Amino acid sequence: MSEELQATLERIAEQQEANTTAISTLIERQTQNETAISNLIERQAQNETTIARLLQMTERLAPQVIENTERLNDLSRNV
Repeated sequence: MSEELQATLERIAEQQEANTTAISTLIERQTQNETAISNLIERQAQNETTIARLLQMTERLAPQVIENTERLNDLSRNV
């Protein structure tokens, strides 16, 4: 085998090794990204649940807030 061919084969082998390492890194990052996305989806669901609870609380408290505001306004007028 000629030296030129041997050198070419060695460069190809080195490049293949570098490519394999790069692919492994990409796979690891992909796994990390999938985990992060899964965590974000879970947090989003928790946030939606919290928002729904806050809306329910607001709906329950709104009449009382309106009534208290009206009372305060009445008291202000009488002062």
